[in-house]
Amino acid sequence: MHWYVYLLAYIFTRIIYVQSLGKAASNFKDETKGTIILQVLAGSFALLFIPFFSWRYSTNIGDYVFILLACVLYAATDMLTTLAYKHLDPATNDIIAQTSTIFLIFYGLVLFHEKITLFQTLGALLIIGANILLGYAKRKQTPTSVKWIILALISRFSFATAITIDVEISKHFNLPLYIAITLFIPALMLILAKGYKLSSLPTELRTRNIQHILTNSLFWTFMIITGILSLQTYKVTIVAPLRATTTLINALIVALIFKQRASWQAKIIASLLVILGMFLLFV
Repeated sequence: MHWYVYLLAYIFTRIIYVQSLGKAASNFKDETKGTIILQVLAGSFALLFIPFFSWRYSTNIGDYVFILLACVLYAATDMLTTLAYKHLDPATNDIIAQTSTIFLIFYGLVLFHEKITLFQTLGALLIIGANILLGYAKRKQTPTSVKWIILALISRFSFATAITIDVEISKHFNLPLYIAITLFIPALMLILAKGYKLSSLPTELRTRNIQHILTNSLFWTFMIITGILSLQTYKVTIVAPLRATTTLINALIVALIFKQRASWQAKIIASLLVILGMFLLFV
C-alpha cells in the first residue's frame, strides 16, 4: 500500500484521537490511572490486528534493549501528554505538539541519513509555522503554568525519540504485537511506580466517560499503526511535516461543525501556508 494512504489514515484517526483524549482526560480524577487504562485498552485493541500482519520476531538482543528504551519513553510520554491535555488549553497543546515534528525531522537527517532540499526545508517550516500561528490565534487569554509547558515539551521529545525507535525496530516484529508490547509495558511501569492495586484502576471507568475512553483507545491503536507505516514507507523528513497538518484540519473541521467564526483570518492564512508548504515539499 502507498505511503500516502497510510498518511491519510493517520491524519483521520489522529483527529478523532485528539478530540476524544481531551474529553476523556478532563474527566479523570487520577491522570496516571486514566493513562494506564487508555494504554491497556489500546494495547488490547492492537492484539486484534495480529492476524492481519505477517508473523515475525527478532532474534537480536539489541532490538529488545531498544524496545525497553522505547517503553520507558512511552511511559513518560503517555503520562505527560495526559497531564498536558488536562492542564493546558488545546491551542497551547497544538503549538507545543509541533516540536515533535522538528525532532522527527532532525532524527531523519541524523539517524536515517535522509537528504532534504532547501525547498523541502522551507515547506516543512511553513507547515510548522502555520500550526503555531493557528494555535497562537485561538489561545485563551489566561496565564499558563510554565511547569506544564515544560512537561509538554519533554513529552514531545520523548515521543519523537520513541517513534524513531519504532520506525526501525518494529520492522523485525509483527507490528500489532510490537505496538501492544509498547503499550502494555509502559502501563505496567506506571502501575509499579505508583504502587497501584489492579482493583483500584476501574474507578476511572465512570459511566459518563466510558464512551470517550473506548473511542480514544481504539483510534489510538489505529493512529499508531498507520503512523508507523507512513514513516516506514517514505522519508521521515517529508512525512513528519505532513503529519503535522492534522492540527489545521482538526481546527477547520471543528470550526465548520460548530460554526466557530473566531480566528477565521488566522485559519485562512494558516491554510494557505500549509498548501504552499506541501507544494514545496514535493518540488
